[in-house]
Amino acid sequence: MTATLSLNARAHLLREKMQDTMRGPLLIAEDVLQIANNWDSYKSEVGDIRFSEWCRSTFGPGKGLAWFEKRRQAVEFLEPKGQGECRRTMHHETAVWLAQTLRGLPECDVKKAKDEYLKAYNDQNKVPLEPGQAARLINRVLGRSMRAKRCSECARLRARVAQLESALVHK
Repeated sequence: MTATLSLNARAHLLREKMQDTMRGPLLIAEDVLQIANNWDSYKSEVGDIRFSEWCRSTFGPGKGLAWFEKRRQAVEFLEPKGQGECRRTMHHETAVWLAQTLRGLPECDVKKAKDEYLKAYNDQNKVPLEPGQAARLINRVLGRSMRAKRCSECARLRARVAQLESALVHK
């Protein structure tokens, strides 16, 4: 979007993109943050209204600067070269969860998870996976269990604690 558009015109275009409730927030996050960074230049148009108030009136409750920043960071992580792949293929909540889950993992695991997501996206007739679907898929790909872990080490430690507690009681 160009800086020559009025804030009202930009807001109208951004709201139109938000109509795609799955992908819209990923598509406009960068533009919303650009408006936030240049908020002072819109003072003549909006008066004393704060950016957070404008955001709430434009996009609805809960969709403020931090909300859009999370989506921008997810796009930045998932699209390091800016190919647009994440913005076209992911539900915005899935993108945020996936970026948080994959951050810090080896590059091979990140690539494998993204490739499996794209395969599932294509298998689903190019409909973005809902967050729950993506979580099950990615956890399976990464070899994680979605159930609470009960390892033998935990059981051994619980038995040792019980043994020590009973020893204290008998003294």
